[in-house]
Amino acid sequence: MKTVDEQLQDVEQRLKHEKSRRMFERYQTVRLHLLGHDNAAIAVSIGREESIVDTYLRRYRKLGLDGLQMKFSPGPPEQKRKEQQQN
Repeated sequence: MKTVDEQLQDVEQRLKHEKSRRMFERYQTVRLHLLGHDNAAIAVSIGREESIVDTYLRRYRKLGLDGLQMKFSPGPPEQKRKEQQQN
């Protein structure tokens, strides 16, 4: 198991190179946690509900930084065009 300092180095390295705002937010959540901030303060800092912070940290503990990767892109379901609906 890595020390907190090693974990911080890993997450800070990813933060430096991350272009996705969503992934940056997830890495920042882990960083703040490793620095000793409580979940309520982290939630305020990133502008999310505390339950979201809990979810990110649970995934981090179970799967590491790679576990924070998004598996899909959320969004509305695809709409059929009128010609497709008639077929």
